[in-house]
Amino acid sequence: NVKSDIATALPQGAKCWTDLQNWQSPKYKVYAVSYKNAYGITVVDFTYRVLFLTGGTVNGKGLYVGYASVEPLNINVLWGFHFNVEASVPTVYNMGSKADPVAGLNLQIKWTLDPILGLQHQEHTQTYFVSGRGEFKALQ
Repeated sequence: NVKSDIATALPQGAKCWTDLQNWQSPKYKVYAVSYKNAYGITVVDFTYRVLFLTGGTVNGKGLYVGYASVEPLNINVLWGFHFNVEASVPTVYNMGSKADPVAGLNLQIKWTLDPILGLQHQEHTQTYFVSGRGEFKALQ
């Protein structure tokens, strides 16, 4: 099961895509997660991408996030296991001033692994930070 979310941090009142200028090229990072059973067999192989577009301005002011998402690229799950993935954007905020805003946001991805036979439940959450300046980092 996969649930994804997309976020933007754009100025209020922007009516058209041409109101925003100076975007940087989209950037992304790819991450991989795998789980093995007691016999050393890989039961889950999961690859996902964090994609973001930053740096947009309005009349030379602000630094905005046009797009940020967590996208699954590859999910392989061995029979007998349930793997659930959910991506969300819990926080969008202004890191600058009202006159010259700088968008900041957190992306969160959470996954759980449950064997059908009721063995050990596992879950993990990873959070990432993206800013209108193009900053990106994994938060621990």
